[in-house]
Parts: sequence; structure tokens; C-alpha cells
Amino acid sequence: MRNIISFIMILSFTVIFLSATTDSPTNIEITVKSLDIDNSDLIRKLIDEFDRLSGVIHVECSIKTNTLMIIYDDSYSLSEESIKNIFSKWGCKEIDIFYSLIN
Repeated sequence: MRNIISFIMILSFTVIFLSATTDSPTNIEITVKSLDIDNSDLIRKLIDEFDRLSGVIHVECSIKTNTLMIIYDDSYSLSEESIKNIFSKWGCKEIDIFYSLIN
């Protein structure tokens, strides 16, 4: 009986330790500024385009500040080149990209 209690205690500590050291998912926020973000049709197209990408959690845009914000799961790859290609596809030539870690 004593061995069973010891085994259960060791197993419990092991499970607690493993769950505490497991990495939690990390989200990245990308803010893209462009003076070309100036109408609602363009914003709708950009949001739809980014929403289709794997790992993108949320996309929102502001005409007032000429910015698009993308939140995506860091376990997926979203390269700066693919962001530039999407903006270029919709006529936005000059963009500034800023990254920040969320969590």
C-alpha cells in the first residue's frame, strides 16, 4: 500500500512538472502601415486575403491611421515577403511592417 501511494505521488509531481514546462502557443502581432490604405473596398480585399492564410487569428484595419493589424499563431510561417506580395497585389507599393509578441 505504501508503494502505491509513493508511486501516485511521484506520478502526480511528474504530471504537474510536465504541464508547467510545456510551451504555450505564442501569437505575433504584425502592424502594417501604408498610405495606400485609403478606401473600404481595398480594406475588405486585404482582410479577406489575410483571413485565408493558415495561422491567421485576426485581421483588422483602420482608414484613419492607414494601418492593418494581423495577429497570427507563431507556429505558422508568415514571411515579410508574403505580406509585401499581398499588399503589392492590391496596389499598395510602400509599406512599413512592425512586429510585436503577444502573450
